[in-house]
Amino acid sequence: MEEEPEDLPNPNQTSEKTLTPPLASTPPCSSASPTENNLSLLASLPLGLQHRSFESTHSFLSRFSQSKLSIDSDLARSVSKSDLDRVSISISISDLEKLVAENSYFLPSYEVRTCLKTLSDLKQTVENVTSEIVPKKKFGFKNKKASTGVGCLRALFVHRLRNCKVYVGSVFGSVLIEDVEGCVFVLASHQIRVHHARWNDLYLRARSRPIIEDGNAVRFAPYCLSYDGIEGDLREANLDEETGKWANVG
Repeated sequence: MEEEPEDLPNPNQTSEKTLTPPLASTPPCSSASPTENNLSLLASLPLGLQHRSFESTHSFLSRFSQSKLSIDSDLARSVSKSDLDRVSISISISDLEKLVAENSYFLPSYEVRTCLKTLSDLKQTVENVTSEIVPKKKFGFKNKKASTGVGCLRALFVHRLRNCKVYVGSVFGSVLIEDVEGCVFVLASHQIRVHHARWNDLYLRARSRPIIEDGNAVRFAPYCLSYDGIEGDLREANLDEETGKWANVG
């Protein structure tokens, strides 16, 4: 992801076309909320999941269920041994997030929401187990220089952000955004799907029509990010052509 640009154009002034009017009011989100915002940049999958796509909802859900059972088993063993391998389990959960993000575009809305709720529950379980068997470390602030990542991503999963600005270069696969409010997103991806969005501005470039579900007061405009090397990144992801799909939201 790139640093915030100095001047971001007003969505109402980026095109002669009228921006998409506010969508239907967003119903309250019933899924459990974690203790902090979670932004996962999804880059590469492990062996067994690399370059994996599913031709049917059934085959995806089967793979998702198998992975969840494996994580549940790891958690159960950790509790019995009072030894939680947090790194390994967190990686497994992250792999599931990547799997959902990369296949979210073709999945029914109900299945996407169910998978996201399952992921949220798994993370909460890890937090609960950790608090029970791992001694708390003394809290203290550390100065750490912020880093900037530039390049192409395999997929992107954005979850429960409030009043944030997210600037992303090219994404080879899918972008899945869930439960966001008061944010600005600048994204270039082959597939973009958004759930539960309220009062957001989205500057998009996509190869297929973006899907927005359960949104309210969401505005759209063309992709406008600029950084050294962006032209090459967009060409590498086959996103160098402006398709105008940002104005054809489904």
